[in-house]
Amino acid sequence: VQGLSPGCYDTYNADIDCQWIDITDVSPGKYILKVTVNPRQQVPESNFNNNVVRCDVQYTGTAAHVSGCTMTS
Repeated sequence: VQGLSPGCYDTYNADIDCQWIDITDVSPGKYILKVTVNPRQQVPESNFNNNVVRCDVQYTGTAAHVSGCTMTS
């Protein structure tokens, strides 16, 4: 049984399934990463406005630098 509480979070290592993104065949460059949580709104929430986050990603070929994250709808 798992749950979520406002203001709480967990930090996971990158070696745990579903905590990383495979970029093996991705060329170096600038990208936008978009993450959507509860996209079909199947989990009841008081507000769905913070379910999408977009971040700028600069991938150098050896490292990914993330910046400019914003919540969108």
